[in-house]
Amino acid sequence: MKKDLYTKDELYNLLKKGAILDELLDMSDGQECTIFKADYFPEKCDYNIVIYIPDLDMNDVVYNRKMTLQEIADAYTNFYTAQDFIDICEGDEKKARRVFYNCDWQHPSTEFTEMEMFDEEDDEDWDDDYDDEIPFGTNMMKIIVILAITLQKLVGVQMTLLMQRKEKVLY
Repeated sequence: MKKDLYTKDELYNLLKKGAILDELLDMSDGQECTIFKADYFPEKCDYNIVIYIPDLDMNDVVYNRKMTLQEIADAYTNFYTAQDFIDICEGDEKKARRVFYNCDWQHPSTEFTEMEMFDEEDDEDWDDDYDDEIPFGTNMMKIIVILAITLQKLVGVQMTLLMQRKEKVLY
């Protein structure tokens, strides 16, 4: 029987006793991967519960069989609590919530860095009313921006190569 959420130490002890991660937590689909993600960012009294485990396969987190002690230790480093999100976001709970809701495969520190890079901290679409859900389209907009930048760079490279070829032909 699956419990909603566990602390890191509870998970560690259960796994050490032979429990299987997939039988303890409700895994879900991330971005072309399997992740564990709680349905909500908890209240302050529950900041020590595990709310996120990034891409299980990419991070070599065993979830469908009993783990060795080394596998448990390795998996433990991928167990993220709400407090971990807050710490990553330099104590900013609002940013921590945004990072949590945006994470769908990656480590929270990666999402935080990307969020800072795109300067989403002043995003006018974000409102305190969204504390328990992600605003529609945030991830999609980020993907579109990344694709547009990548496409722009590729076109620039192609244009440079074409100009170089043209110069060689003319001279």
